[in-house]
Amino acid sequence: MKITDILLQQSAPAARNIWLDTLTKSAPVPEHTFSQEFEQVMRELDGTIQYQKLK
Repeated sequence: MKITDILLQQSAPAARNIWLDTLTKSAPVPEHTFSQEFEQVMRELDGTIQYQKLK
């Protein structure tokens, strides 16, 4: 079987659904807290973007 771009495009939706179905629906995803060092590095890398925590 030769894997082509068309075959991958046709198979992607089914593969996506298979992976999403493996996620638990009952347990919420815990919020991640980034270290202050990481936050500082991100601010230094791009000082033009205002970073806000998602709620």
